[in-house]
Amino acid sequence: MERQLCFQKNLSRADVDRNLEVPRGALHLPGHNGVFILRDLVGATYRLRAPTRRSGRRSLAEDWKAFSAAKNLKAGQQLRMYRVGNEYSVEVDVKLFGMSEKEELFLMIMAEEYILGWFFELCWSFVE
Repeated sequence: MERQLCFQKNLSRADVDRNLEVPRGALHLPGHNGVFILRDLVGATYRLRAPTRRSGRRSLAEDWKAFSAAKNLKAGQQLRMYRVGNEYSVEVDVKLFGMSEKEELFLMIMAEEYILGWFFELCWSFVE
């Protein structure tokens, strides 16, 4: 089943501590006050509501605080919410040592190539 991006945003302190403010123009969310299930990437589920305020803005409520605490979300992290069939999944960029996971993976690969190159040179010097 295809994932559909609902929205992405950088989390604010209020998003982390209270309810997640949904950006205007978010797609594929349930109707006014709709209840839906959020499934994280390890399979844990959270029941969320997305009420519409008088201003027309929406926010995720109910189990959002539990999700935020369980995932140790921080202000400044980028969150992406997807719809997959009748369920929703969330991805959050995590910083490791001040770098995103993708940057960290790239650096690990570069370090491995350097070590293999050094090991090859060391072995070659013994053959000569």
